[in-house]
Amino acid sequence: MKRQVHHLRPQIEPLEGKALLASGQPLSNTQVQLLQQLASGDNLENFTSQMPALGASRFDVRQFARTELIHAQSSDRRFEQVSEQKGVILPPDIGPSDQPRALRVLSAFNSSQFDQTYLSTIVQAETKQIALARRLAGLTSDSTVRQLAQSIISEEQQHRTEAQRLITNGNPSTTGPGSSNSSNTSLLNTQDTTFLQSAYSVNSTERFVSQIAALKARNSSVRTYGEKLIADHTLGQREIQSIASTYRVKLPSGILRSQDIAMARQILSAVNSSGFDNVYLNANVQGHTMDIADNRREVQVGQNPSVKELARSDIPTDTLHLIGAQTLLRNKTVVGA
Repeated sequence: MKRQVHHLRPQIEPLEGKALLASGQPLSNTQVQLLQQLASGDNLENFTSQMPALGASRFDVRQFARTELIHAQSSDRRFEQVSEQKGVILPPDIGPSDQPRALRVLSAFNSSQFDQTYLSTIVQAETKQIALARRLAGLTSDSTVRQLAQSIISEEQQHRTEAQRLITNGNPSTTGPGSSNSSNTSLLNTQDTTFLQSAYSVNSTERFVSQIAALKARNSSVRTYGEKLIADHTLGQREIQSIASTYRVKLPSGILRSQDIAMARQILSAVNSSGFDNVYLNANVQGHTMDIADNRREVQVGQNPSVKELARSDIPTDTLHLIGAQTLLRNKTVVGA
């Protein structure tokens, strides 16, 4: 599910461009590249932290991953603000330099080494994020960018310390990152609140499984399809976050609904099979068919105009995603590719 602004926009272009003169001083190419690397690292932490809820053996690791996802929500909003204010194109997915770490965690899923692999990867990723943010803070004179860099340093240091503690002795800190969102004080009725929460779970799920497809699909057309869905569902998450913030709706920290959890586990279980591409595409046919039905129901019975418009404008995008999956399945070169 996602409210598409430009239904047929091309894939994100190579990210070497300069920042536009959107607000304040323009950023140098080096500063832009550092921001893009930091966004990629944030996407890596988000992606890998979806997995413990689906496969970690230790409760404290699942709790830690949940705090990482909560952090990712606020971090994503900060990156979006800087992107809009400074005119910087930031990647919606994991960059090439971070993909080996993503594959390492993905390969360990459902193994006895998963918890340790996830935690050690998070420590490495956060160490890299701290170094990049320190370099950015030292280079920029822009107050908005410096504030972002300093917040990354502070939060990543705290999270890294917690991950290191879990690796060493498995005892979670009582002073570590918060484990829950703020209390739910939604200004919407139950129907609209539930729709937003479910829609966020759907976007999280479809972005997550499409990140897997971008890394593991055997057919290049399926990888391209996955990359398109990553970009679309990243925008969808941000639009839901904006409405949720306005109406004080508490969004789930990760994949919430039972059907979304089942879809994610199905994709994960097929990662190393020759039929992965078909499993991913069939799951998208089923998922987007359900998304369209959910959106139509919200349009019919919802009350808040902003939420109803979100649902209404999302139907064409879901339809394009559905048709895309169906078209690829009809292409015989995908089968068993």
